Amino acid sequence: MKEIKVLSVAVVLAMLFTLASCSKENTDGTDTQDNREFTAGNTDYENTYYSTKMITLPVRSIGVSSFAIGDKAYFVTTGSWEYNEKAGKETSLNTLFVCDYDGQIEEQHELIVPDDFYVRDLCPLDDDSFITVSEGGRYVVFDFDGNVVKTDRFDTALPDCAVCVGKTSEGIIVGMGDKVARYDNGLNLIDEIPIEMGPYDLPEYSAQGVFEQGGKYYCYAYVQPDANSSVDYYCALDFETGTIEQLIRPWEIANGFMPDMVYGADYHRSTMGEQHGGNNIVEIDVANEKAEVLANKSNMLICPPTYDNDDEPFISVLDKTHYYIPYTYPGKDLGVTEIALIVPDETLDLGRRTPVTVQGAGVMNDKTLQNAAYYYNVSQDDYLIKFDDLSSRYTFSTPESMNMTKLQLMANYTSGEAPDIFYGNFFDYNYFGENGMALDLKPYLGNDHIYDDMVRADGKMYQVYTGYTVGGYFGLDDVYDINCDITSMPDIPEGQKRFGNSFSPDIVFNALGRDLCTLYRAGNLTHDNVLSVVREAIEEGCEPDYEYTNYVPPMPTDVRDGSASLFNYNISSPESYYSLMSEFGGTPVFVGYPSAGGSVHMIAPQSLMAVSSSTEHADVCCDFISSLMTPDSQRRICSSGMIPVDHDVLLEMIDTLKDPDHASDENKALYGRLTIHDYSADKAREIRLTDEMASRYLEIADQGDTIEVYDWGLWVITRDEVSTYYTQGKSIEEVADALYSRYLVYAKENY
Repeated sequence: MKEIKVLSVAVVLAMLFTLASCSKENTDGTDTQDNREFTAGNTDYENTYYSTKMITLPVRSIGVSSFAIGDKAYFVTTGSWEYNEKAGKETSLNTLFVCDYDGQIEEQHELIVPDDFYVRDLCPLDDDSFITVSEGGRYVVFDFDGNVVKTDRFDTALPDCAVCVGKTSEGIIVGMGDKVARYDNGLNLIDEIPIEMGPYDLPEYSAQGVFEQGGKYYCYAYVQPDANSSVDYYCALDFETGTIEQLIRPWEIANGFMPDMVYGADYHRSTMGEQHGGNNIVEIDVANEKAEVLANKSNMLICPPTYDNDDEPFISVLDKTHYYIPYTYPGKDLGVTEIALIVPDETLDLGRRTPVTVQGAGVMNDKTLQNAAYYYNVSQDDYLIKFDDLSSRYTFSTPESMNMTKLQLMANYTSGEAPDIFYGNFFDYNYFGENGMALDLKPYLGNDHIYDDMVRADGKMYQVYTGYTVGGYFGLDDVYDINCDITSMPDIPEGQKRFGNSFSPDIVFNALGRDLCTLYRAGNLTHDNVLSVVREAIEEGCEPDYEYTNYVPPMPTDVRDGSASLFNYNISSPESYYSLMSEFGGTPVFVGYPSAGGSVHMIAPQSLMAVSSSTEHADVCCDFISSLMTPDSQRRICSSGMIPVDHDVLLEMIDTLKDPDHASDENKALYGRLTIHDYSADKAREIRLTDEMASRYLEIADQGDTIEVYDWGLWVITRDEVSTYYTQGKSIEEVADALYSRYLVYAKENY
């Protein structure tokens, strides 16, 4: 049994919010609502609980749009372009499903659309019909039996513009590239607001969602400050003056978090914080610049998908009390789409259960954990596994803010505000255990072989994880060994850069900062070692450019062409190993991060958890954790592309990829998505996993010896001191002196 250490890793995160310009998750039928009496949110959201009704739609789709009218939900699935027997030609296959809130399909109708028509948005038109829109202002009106009532084109001068549509009290409002227009229910133009073209041949405003709220009209739009970027705003639409006024950005309303990527009439009503793990679903009151809570996601028992699904579990809003998650399987020949319909359940009193809280940044986006919590919560009615996502309350935008957040949380934990279960690799849970903040889990979880690598040399086990990837530098096996001391690295040819085009502070941090605790305790944190590493980093690295203005990142092909001898990479599935081997043009060896005394082989854990010593429900916490280690749970983790902690499951996957012809149908369906593909030719071809590739992959998967933990304070120290060589003209010796001094103080205070 090897001991898995804990390391400190700092990664500078950029909060990237990718907003697609032509996709739609949901709209909401508010035609029965008097928009002039608008009130955002639900007052009793804390005491409203939700269960899931699973609806299986018998079609394969790549997306789902929706709206609600009364006690019915309307879902329109959009498929890929296929031959349509009803139309007698290839079309985008669209199907309307009418469902009740008990999860029953009441009606199903195939929708025939014109050539090259792709449903971008939709909403109810009147009591008998709904409208769908596509690029260039084209639209089709259907009745609720799926028959075409009318097809035409709105008057727009931009044939390729995306279009959005929303229901109003007088008809509809349509956003196009060159205008926003109001129409009555007969689609007669009422009035419009022209949109000027900006200086980059792009519309000044690009409306993504249009809606009425409190008798006033608004849009969610991109404003184009330059050709390479866009800024999003809620904007007021004044049809009397023909003007658009920028009001406020979404992140300014809802605690710094964007809504999930939902378009259409009710963009103002969306899942705030879903992208980065908020706890609440909120409704935007644009006029008053507020985000009011509709529902707490911890009050929802959300059924996970039946089959493996790569989509993020974004919750879409039907109306103020009904929500859903579409589970699509476009890459699978299943012929189904699932709808997890989330409805209020008066028989479900989760409030009387004893809550067991899992807290951490990003916990709401951990599908493995969410799925396990659902099955645990429905298996008994005494306890409720709840999630508290720190992303909704704390800032994680810079290393400095992350370090401040970490200090604030530590103060909370030491003052009695610890959760039942700590989640994520934001903290060193071995440190927690050594200081009495985390429980030794060995007595609770027993001697199962799954936990062998998680047990420390002293027999304690303060943390567990469900799966992992391994990462660090890889080189060719004829040059490097798996264990390298950075103070005595192998010679490389003249003109070759050992670490490629890597920043000097990163090289230093990889060598010293990632496992400073071990270096310090082993007596290897010496001035000479620090000086040797700094010299190597500055001679082999380049000046940091964290704005990435002129930076060309390292590539794996740099090793093949001889410009670099190491490449920083993560291995998860066998295909990731095959891809690196192909790019290298030779056999990769997992060097890890060379440090003073040997290499550090990083483990990036999935669902890393520790149990607080202050919990009153240790047995429940560990019972829930153990549910993630069952063979079925581990198989799902493995099929998602992670390395499972259950070695038997890992071997089962390997055997399936080596000889799929003799694998069971269940295993082929489970692991088929992990099949290796070669994309070097014009057409991708499947690659059979060989014995040699399998052996090397398993060796790499077993080499991980150190769990990464984000230590932003240590990263800031490294970045600031090494950068002074470039910014202040300090010598290598001066940089090493300052860095050694600060490292030593940090280690004495923390280790």
